[in-house]
Amino acid sequence: MDGIEFSVAAMRLIAKELQALTDEEKASLLDGSARLRLSVEDRSPARSSNAKSPNLDALNSVKQRLEVCETRDSATRLLEDEKLSKAGLQSLARMLDLPCQKSDTVDRLVEKIVEAVIGYKLRSKAIQGTSESPSSEGHEK
Repeated sequence: MDGIEFSVAAMRLIAKELQALTDEEKASLLDGSARLRLSVEDRSPARSSNAKSPNLDALNSVKQRLEVCETRDSATRLLEDEKLSKAGLQSLARMLDLPCQKSDTVDRLVEKIVEAVIGYKLRSKAIQGTSESPSSEGHEK
């Protein structure tokens, strides 16, 4: 398949995925409150689940993207989109110095990670009573 044929086939696949978006997702993309991310995922039946096995570089990437999330919902959505396995979530939790137990479920691990990364920022802002404008920070008279 040459470059043009591939491009046409890829654009058809992308168009199909875009058509599957909800109206809310489309509006979020258009107003800039959401971004579109393209990824290639293996759909071979060789794996017993759709979950990705942990990889240090991938986990570091997830950690960095989590740290820029502003809300619990966006962080949760990011983790769900990554489709990390329980082992991957446990590895991520350990990277964040979070205690995790063998009995923790995937949902519980996601909750712990989101709360550790996003919850603490939100609580800190609430305690400090910080506003969105940094103009009053660091200025003492």
